[in-house]
Amino acid sequence: QQVVSEDLHKNGLELETVSLTGLDQTGFKYFNENQALQEKMEFLFKLLFYKKYFIKNSIF
Repeated sequence: QQVVSEDLHKNGLELETVSLTGLDQTGFKYFNENQALQEKMEFLFKLLFYKKYFIKNSIF
C-alpha cells in the first residue's frame, strides 16, 4: 500500500485497502542468504508449510 500511495496521491487518488490475491513461491536457491528478506521468507515458507500440514492432517 505504501509503495503506490505516493503515486496515487500525485493524481488526486487515495488507496483505502489492499488485498493479496495471489502468492507464488520462489525457490530458496534464488535468494541471497545475506539479505534481510531471507529470514522473513523462511518464516513465511514455514508458516505456509505448517498451514498445509495442519489442514491435510485435520489438526486444530
